[in-house]
Amino acid sequence: MRLRSLAFLPFLPILLLGTAQAQVQSWEKLLGPGLVYRMEIDLGKPLVVHSLRIMRPNSQMSLRASLAKPQIHAPSEAAKGRDTLSNIVKSNQALAGINGDFFPWTGDPLGVMIRDGELLSRPFGARSAFAWGPAFASVGKVTWEARTILVSGEQIPLTGLNEEVPEAGGLVLNTPVAGHALSKTPATHIVLAQGKGLPLDGILTMRVERVVSNELAVAIGPEQAVLTVVGPQAEKFSRMEPGDLVIVNSRVSGFDWEKVTHVIGGGPVLLKDGTIQNAFAAEGFGASFANDRHPRTAIGATQEGDILLVVVDGRQTMSRGASLAEMATVMKELGAVTALNLDGGGSSQLQLGGIILNRPSEGTERTISNNILLFGEVFPAPQGALTVRGVPRLKAGQSTAYSLVDEQGNTIPNGRVAWSAQGSGWIDQSGVLRTLQPGKVTVRAWVGGKVFSAEVTVE
Repeated sequence: MRLRSLAFLPFLPILLLGTAQAQVQSWEKLLGPGLVYRMEIDLGKPLVVHSLRIMRPNSQMSLRASLAKPQIHAPSEAAKGRDTLSNIVKSNQALAGINGDFFPWTGDPLGVMIRDGELLSRPFGARSAFAWGPAFASVGKVTWEARTILVSGEQIPLTGLNEEVPEAGGLVLNTPVAGHALSKTPATHIVLAQGKGLPLDGILTMRVERVVSNELAVAIGPEQAVLTVVGPQAEKFSRMEPGDLVIVNSRVSGFDWEKVTHVIGGGPVLLKDGTIQNAFAAEGFGASFANDRHPRTAIGATQEGDILLVVVDGRQTMSRGASLAEMATVMKELGAVTALNLDGGGSSQLQLGGIILNRPSEGTERTISNNILLFGEVFPAPQGALTVRGVPRLKAGQSTAYSLVDEQGNTIPNGRVAWSAQGSGWIDQSGVLRTLQPGKVTVRAWVGGKVFSAEVTVE
């Protein structure tokens, strides 16, 4: 049966092995028009896979590349502008989200990022990206060329965008979304008026407001941009005067920008044209990163244009994780013909409006730099107060089922409920909690955008 027939089925539990103690099980739940949540567990490996499938083009759901916070850099904050996925989903009033690209300690996305047609972060080396629009989704490479034209007519290549200038030096343009212009060493900062987003193909004309010398950081106002320079070119910029013109000529290539609205970096490519890829070294990844099993996050698209957001749990007794080849196989089995690996490890998270569907390997959410958010409507929750029903205490190693009930004690159909457990146990999508070690477990049930929870003690 094709997955698209789920539009007529509110709940489809699938038993892949027909034994009494099945090693492999999966559940698929239609949460809203064009949105399916799937959980698959393989106790033999062990491996736990979570995915959201956005069925297009008829879906009422939309995806958006998003930063953790309104501005990329916040040097005074401990998290440097990063945030947890739960906070990001909540602050953006999104339905769901997954983590995005890799990132350095400063918090800016490592690779390319385009949001609503605006370039926020440049490509990183030979790494690939995933691009999408209303009727398009694919993987590919993005290239960027940009030059600063000074008032004298001299053209100087930019070396970075919305990022910290390294000790080796360079010339970085910081647009308003950066929040701050940063440098590893004291730098010359040209504060520019009329700062706007950098176009994918075109020019940005600005005027010098002032020159700030010998500083590590400069704040950027909402109508400003800052050129930060370290190295041999610094003297030329330091001689600029208020009112001087600065023109930035930018060109981004790699996709048809008439079809693409958002791009997020990552790497390496897992699937292309339905074929599993193995070019991790060409994208700058090592053998251990590729071959060892870790928590993984990926985004992919099916032949029909549906988009898959997928997280594999790892580094835990209930799920050891996946190698890149295994993650590619997971994506292919879910129906993807094109797929990109995203940041993984402790960053791997899949959030659904108030609950973390997977189990972060570090036990708590890691603060991340950018992400992919899902917006749309879900089927409404039942009226009245609901309660998670089940035993409040269990012995370590025990398992038991929980249910969501209304005020009259009637059980809410499990096909409408997405289950999550954090702490000393994990839960499948039939509501069965499996305890791991003594401690506390928070069991959460999501239905129609509302979350209900219960605390369980494991002895």
